[in-house]
Amino acid sequence: MAGIIKARTSKYMSKREQFDENDDIFESSKVTTLKRISTSKKIKSGQLGEQYAVNILEQKGYRILARNEIVSKVEIDIVAQKNDEIIFVEVRTREKNKFVSPEETITSKKTSAMLKAAKLWSNKYNYSGYFRLDLIAVTLLNGEFVDVEHYESITEPII
Repeated sequence: MAGIIKARTSKYMSKREQFDENDDIFESSKVTTLKRISTSKKIKSGQLGEQYAVNILEQKGYRILARNEIVSKVEIDIVAQKNDEIIFVEVRTREKNKFVSPEETITSKKTSAMLKAAKLWSNKYNYSGYFRLDLIAVTLLNGEFVDVEHYESITEPII
């Protein structure tokens, strides 16, 4: 059991402190492997959701300018353009059986961060036109696409 506890805190410990002779290295490796699988599944569903979002936007006539753009430590999932307007899109992907919908995960803190990132992006690229913040909520069931909602001009939390 000591190996499991130490594996979870290992990033804060030196290599020498991580294991001693009595620790079960197999158990420690198992915890790390399980954590890695969980994280990679989340990343995969997020990437899948972003690809669905790009497809939806392109079908609606949007031009994709950038994906996963980082501005001042805030990631903008999609930067798109339609007519004379730049659209900064947050994509939220959730499995259908989760307790909260993708829309419910947008907080006022997140919309503030998105607005700040949009302004910084505009300054970085000398853009002075109109822009808006959108949300695309993707729902999956066992990794398969079930539903998508496109919310335009979000400036406050959806719920």
